[in-house]
Order: sequence, then structure tokens, then C-alpha cells
Amino acid sequence: MLEAAKHSTCSPIHLNLPLCRDFQKGYMTNLKKHESCRLFMLARFNMFPSVVVRGRYLAIPESERLCKCRKQEPDTLEHIFFSCDFGSYARKQLFEALKVNRQIFTQPTVQDLLADSDDQITLIVAEFLSAVHEERMGHDKET
Repeated sequence: MLEAAKHSTCSPIHLNLPLCRDFQKGYMTNLKKHESCRLFMLARFNMFPSVVVRGRYLAIPESERLCKCRKQEPDTLEHIFFSCDFGSYARKQLFEALKVNRQIFTQPTVQDLLADSDDQITLIVAEFLSAVHEERMGHDKET
């Protein structure tokens, strides 16, 4: 079962994330806002709303699954967390909050941010994902 999940694009194992610390702990119970919990879960399952995810279901060629920001990069989680224009203010807040809480990594990865190994990091990342999602949705309505 786990071997099959490793090869599935929509699995935390695909991103080398632990499945769950404990069902009594972790983001499923600690994130009080339903939307934050939902978006964090979608990111952990590599299903965060993006052009890449939409492209999987609409059979859009991978070369055309680019973010609508001016960078024209593939709309992956790495792009959303580290370089997308639509999350620049939220990203600045994310890394400032991680620094203030002494939870910064020298060079964080998507895996570090979504590991759900620390409740404070999880909350900060979930707030970032909510802000970015809202900003991206607002941009989609404008275009």
C-alpha cells in the first residue's frame, strides 16, 4: 500500500512527508479554522489549488501548467511557497513569523514547511496558505 502511494502524485509520501504524527494531535485537530485545515491538507497531498493540479484533471500539457504571475514558472508548491508574485506579502509574513518563533530553517523546503512536526510551524504555514489562496482566487476573478 505505501509503495503504491509513493508513486502517486497526490500523496504526502510523494513529497516525503510523514503521514501523521497521531490522529489526536497534528493539523487535523490543532488547526481550528476549517479552511486553514483544508488548505494545509490539500498542500500535504500535493493538491493545493493551482494550475498544475487543474492541469492533471483537464489533461493540460505539463509545459502549459504555468502560474499566471509574471514569472511564468510551473505552478508547483515550490513556486507558491518561494517565488510566486501572488504571495509576496504573505511570504514575507511567513518567514518573519518563522524567524520570530525561532522556527526558521537555513533554507526551508516544502517538506520542512508541511511536515506537521511542530504545531507553531503548522499554524504559521496554514495562515500563509490561506492568505495566498485568497489572493490567488481574487486574481482569478479579475481575469
